[in-house]
Amino acid sequence: MKLAALLFVCAAAAAGGSEAQDVAIAGDAGPVAAARPTVAGTLQQGKKLTANPGTWTGSGTITYSYQWYRCDGNGAHCSSVHGATKATYTEVAKDPGHSLGLTVRAVDPTGASAGYASPAGLVA
Repeated sequence: MKLAALLFVCAAAAAGGSEAQDVAIAGDAGPVAAARPTVAGTLQQGKKLTANPGTWTGSGTITYSYQWYRCDGNGAHCSSVHGATKATYTEVAKDPGHSLGLTVRAVDPTGASAGYASPAGLVA
């Protein structure tokens, strides 16, 4: 993921997060998000969260990849969680007191775009 995209995730979270919007990575063509990604599940160590990639339009088959982030309690200062690249994430001992973020990368034959879920609240 480009640094600008990661910075957007943190900036959107710091600005309140709930109004974060989907944005294409600058310079790339690709799918367009009609509805941003979401996260479902219980925010508690040991529980599993599930990513919904959102709704995308594009050319041909669209594939998705995922990256989960651990952020401070305000949803800012995010760092990618090493190896957390699936549509599900089981919360670990480092997560309590932090919020979690998610980026979904959608790829079709014309290029790639990224969408961002609103930061999930504090993990218990």
